[in-house]
Amino acid sequence: MKIREVIDDMRVWNGLEFSSNQTVDKYLVGDMDAEVKKVGVTMFASIEVIKKAIEEGINLLIVHEPTFYSNEETVDLNNPVHRAKKELLESAGITVFRYHDHPHCMKEDLIDISTIKYSGLKGEITGKPYWAVTEFVLDEALTGAELRDALKNNLNAQWSRIAGEMNKKGKVVAFACGTPGHIMELLLDDRTDFIVTGEVCEWIYGEFVRDLAAIGKNKALIIMGHCRSEYAGMIEVSRLLQEKFPQLPILHIESGDVYK
Repeated sequence: MKIREVIDDMRVWNGLEFSSNQTVDKYLVGDMDAEVKKVGVTMFASIEVIKKAIEEGINLLIVHEPTFYSNEETVDLNNPVHRAKKELLESAGITVFRYHDHPHCMKEDLIDISTIKYSGLKGEITGKPYWAVTEFVLDEALTGAELRDALKNNLNAQWSRIAGEMNKKGKVVAFACGTPGHIMELLLDDRTDFIVTGEVCEWIYGEFVRDLAAIGKNKALIIMGHCRSEYAGMIEVSRLLQEKFPQLPILHIESGDVYK
């Protein structure tokens, strides 16, 4: 099976086909017509992840976030990190495909619902108010601190932080995994008790939710870290790939948290 065939199949998992100018999901480096030997799935193609892929004999690496630090994925060969990454991938014969917009544009956002699934939280998905944002209503009310601890423990989100009201219970959670935006709208929505996201501007949203709590609003903002908030989605992509292509070896590679 050729790499192109795997990627063409993934492009229509959500029932929509994007043209190349409508999405950041694209082939970055490598040979789309090479035969697939082994598939790796990860959040970030860090240098460490690329080296792991080489050790494992992977020649198709599916990533969620940019490899060259911008949505445009422009490679600047005068930049030593860009150059090192590109040379490492090319020398190993690894093809990189970014898979970002397709999962977020599914009727139920694949990244958000996977984070919910692997979190162990019990409740019901009740909507998708914004792109890449999923509303989830807990079966049993939790405090902000309890929700943070559940995410921390079940998703290995050891660096999770919380701002706002920690001790009042609530049930409505907006999962805005990664950094999709609409945080202010969610903070101002009286229906939403908790917003779970990957990263935000602290001096805007952190300070705002602190002051919201100070004026009596039951609102908390939980920051999991970008990788940790979305990595469950890429575990699910690995599972779906194995289900679709049982003849191919598929490996999820943990890229890990960038901050310690």
